Amino acid sequence: MVAGNDAKVETITVTQLPGSLPEVTVPQYEVKSNTELSLTATYTSMFDVTEYGFCYGASPSPTQKEKVGDNGGKSGTISTTLTLEDGKIYYVRSYVTSAMGTTYSDDVQIEMKGKQPGNSDNPSPNDF
Repeated sequence: MVAGNDAKVETITVTQLPGSLPEVTVPQYEVKSNTELSLTATYTSMFDVTEYGFCYGASPSPTQKEKVGDNGGKSGTISTTLTLEDGKIYYVRSYVTSAMGTTYSDDVQIEMKGKQPGNSDNPSPNDF
């Protein structure tokens, strides 16, 4: 189709709203046993979160991911339990991904030491 002099021109203006990366807290943790580590963090985002979880490893700024979930909405809690090696030191950080990108928390350094035996594990000689 060829437009003549009567052709109508429309202008469409697209405005991009500013966005920001999601925010995620440093993991809170509890060493449950020689090898079990319980982790929790929270996040907020302007856009729905598409993936969230924790990264862990033997060096700072770890990259090995433990994906906890997808499609998390704009705020929520991340929780998981990792099985790790006894006696090792790990670095752990939280991560969250949205349409704006991925955010990582600061690292926490955690030493996986077995719980120390309590009195019930070491009976007194008088108990025999």
